[in-house]
Amino acid sequence: YLISQVIARLSVPAFFVFAGFFLLRATHGADVSGWLGQVKKRIRTLLIPFLLWGLLVLAAFYAGQELGFIPTGSDSRVGHIDALSALETLDLLVGATRYPVAYQFWFMRDLIICVALSLPLIFLPPAAFASLLAVIGGAWLAGIQVTEIPSMSAICFFCLGGYIGIGGSKLRFDAGGKAIVVACFIAM
Repeated sequence: YLISQVIARLSVPAFFVFAGFFLLRATHGADVSGWLGQVKKRIRTLLIPFLLWGLLVLAAFYAGQELGFIPTGSDSRVGHIDALSALETLDLLVGATRYPVAYQFWFMRDLIICVALSLPLIFLPPAAFASLLAVIGGAWLAGIQVTEIPSMSAICFFCLGGYIGIGGSKLRFDAGGKAIVVACFIAM
């Protein structure tokens, strides 16, 4: 239980912490062009692989439905692919209103959204960032879902990593920041 239900569940929050750390460490205090440079890198390393894998899984579902191996309609989590409109197919691919067709990559979708919305974070002074993190962390701890996509877990841990990233490589932060980190890890 400890390995499969406790330790293994730390992987996705840790993924968001590291992603936020590396993005904000590289862009905090920079200008918009510095942020755009980092976003371009993430398009190549996140968005393109996400879309390619999604297309492969979508093609596999389509082929499976055409061959009769995969159910259609209400028996299928993807519906009948032939009957979907272009917009519904795009939603199925990227998961704008539900999980993406490549379900296992929901966390990549959430990270792509966090990166796309991270521009204001590069301008926040550390004290304001800590206050924002306290609000987001409090909402996450209270189970308040401000948004379905991205998940509050994604937002909370991405911001936590970003806050650590702007604190420098020695991971120095004030007592309030330490309390936030401790509370988040205890809650996980």
